[in-house]
Amino acid sequence: MENNPEEIPFSWGRLILAFIIFIYLMTYSFLSIKYLFLSWSGDFSFLGRILHFNNTFTVNEEIKLAIFTTFGAILGGATLGITSLHKYAAVNKKLDIDHLWGYLMAPILSVIIGILIF
Repeated sequence: MENNPEEIPFSWGRLILAFIIFIYLMTYSFLSIKYLFLSWSGDFSFLGRILHFNNTFTVNEEIKLAIFTTFGAILGGATLGITSLHKYAAVNKKLDIDHLWGYLMAPILSVIIGILIF
């Protein structure tokens, strides 16, 4: 019984798809890191811009904890996305367009999980 792995040919489509997914992952990862650092520094003014609150909105301790939990979940989802992209694009070379939906929905799923965990 020989273990001959099947050689998968190079595909420009797979490379372009992997690059698009990579840019998407990096964008929401770095935005999450930015807002997490802003939160750690005590600057929650970004919440007013994102959620369109008025100037009288005050951030209580529960909202702070929910923000930290949600950004942690987003970064956890991004970590899973990065390792998954590496697996499908580089290791077994079976990345296809059907995987795109999982990568697109990962941040939303992460936010939902973060809120549920909180």
